Amino acid sequence: MHTVGRDSSTREGRKKMHPSREASDQAETVTVPEPSDMMQSKPRRQSWVRRHLGELVGTIIIFGALCMVVLPDFIAYRHRPPSPLVGLIESVRAAIAAYAADSVGNSFPSDSDISNYAALVTIVNANGATLTMSEAAQGFTLRRYTAIDADQDGIYGDYTMSFQIPSIPAGKLGSVIFVTPAGLQKLKR
Repeated sequence: MHTVGRDSSTREGRKKMHPSREASDQAETVTVPEPSDMMQSKPRRQSWVRRHLGELVGTIIIFGALCMVVLPDFIAYRHRPPSPLVGLIESVRAAIAAYAADSVGNSFPSDSDISNYAALVTIVNANGATLTMSEAAQGFTLRRYTAIDADQDGIYGDYTMSFQIPSIPAGKLGSVIFVTPAGLQKLKR
């Protein structure tokens, strides 16, 4: 800061002025802020806002990129058969294999033996599985069971069976589980 004003000492060589005029000249001292002090407050505030706004935009961009990567995987994770359900269907497959091991000629059950869900429950629970009598409580529905007798000798050496998983949307992988003696396969409905 510097001081600007009239000083009476600079007029020593001049005529004496009226005393009231001289007193008013001495009282006219004004303090003016330096130009650099006036300019600092507004740009400093603008740079702070710019910096923090830039950080916020950067954070939002990073968050958006992470969402683009994670969200499709999360949706696919939500639309897959739960592991206990797949394990239960695997136990049905094992129970049918146990049925075949105990039957004459190692035959799998015929189409008439497993014509509906209740018949499936009766056969597989007798051979080691633990299905409930309600398809809704179980979390899947039996779509179809087909026994295959390739050489027409009356012994069913193969079968196919499919279960529908109602909790998974129709176009998603895993909405149908296809079962054969070789294993499980997840399909779309």
